[in-house]
Amino acid sequence: YAGEQALCSTAGDLALWMHAVCDENAFGDATTKALTTSALKSDGEQTGASYGMILGKLGDSLWYAHAGGVGGFRLRAAHYDLVDTTVVVLGLPDDIVVAA
Repeated sequence: YAGEQALCSTAGDLALWMHAVCDENAFGDATTKALTTSALKSDGEQTGASYGMILGKLGDSLWYAHAGGVGGFRLRAAHYDLVDTTVVVLGLPDDIVVAA
């Protein structure tokens, strides 16, 4: 944890970033795999998380999400692989609840 950091972005920019993170052509196979593959516990069970991403499945579609907040704002961004769709929600803490 690096402490409180400043961030300036739009929902559109964050959607482009999230989509790029899930595209092996943007960062290469090794980086994409590290970002979109679940870490393993010592017993080999998947944790459901990777480097800053939460991973899951909705029907037949894999999804990758990031949630957090900084500077009084909250973020929830998710990319749904099967339909190649990215959704971003930005808001103030009193307006939205950020959950996996």
